[in-house]
Amino acid sequence: MGMAIYPIEMVDTVKAEEMTWYEFSDRVREDVVFLPVGATEQHGPHLPLGVDVVLPSRLCERIAAETGGLVLPPIPYGGRSQTESGGGPSFPGTIDLRGSNLLNQVKDIIAEVVDDGARRIFVMSGHFENNSFVREAIDQFLIESDEEVQFVFATTFTFIPDSFKEEVFEDFPGGYPGDNKEHAGVFETAMMLHFDPSLVAMDKIGDVEAPRSTAYRVKPAPEDTIPETGLFIDPSTAASAELGERVVTRIVDSAVEVVESELQ
Repeated sequence: MGMAIYPIEMVDTVKAEEMTWYEFSDRVREDVVFLPVGATEQHGPHLPLGVDVVLPSRLCERIAAETGGLVLPPIPYGGRSQTESGGGPSFPGTIDLRGSNLLNQVKDIIAEVVDDGARRIFVMSGHFENNSFVREAIDQFLIESDEEVQFVFATTFTFIPDSFKEEVFEDFPGGYPGDNKEHAGVFETAMMLHFDPSLVAMDKIGDVEAPRSTAYRVKPAPEDTIPETGLFIDPSTAASAELGERVVTRIVDSAVEVVESELQ
């Protein structure tokens, strides 16, 4: 039995949680659907636990506003924090999911919105350790489903050009340390200063001593490989709200181009 959808005036929002089911039903069939996937994880002494939720959510909202998209509520928990990219699970406030649980949650959400009519989905991860599980969730859905659905998967760092990363880090020894070591670093701090400076306490950073880094992994992690404050680098010399605005603009402009070229 088909469900009658009554004509209504659309709400002026891209956020699904602010829509009625009537509004959502009309939008999900036509719009690109955005799913932010985050984490609840330590981000040093100066940033809140929810950075990996705030950043992909705000970015998806900006991209959706430019493209007429719809943003689902974010997944607030992520894959298990690793010592070399997030400090590891020993920090209070870092709340992890098993990889299989995250994979199944992403796949279930995708299946639900596809059942509602979604055919174009953009997934953005704000947490380094999520990435392989999110990609696997998309792959499994595509293998198991008969529906024709297009996906784009990206991270909060995907659309920051390498040349821009090197430019910002030209005065840092060794240059750009990599997306994993940038955890709670310059770009995340700058974007948070741009989006909500009330959540950033730059005066709390203090001295930062980089932990020992290895090309291999030891489990349990030796204490000298765990960053004492949760930071791998000192963001205070380069992070600013102005840089954050520049970074966000680059990400949004590039992502809009991808949506318009890949999800049509």
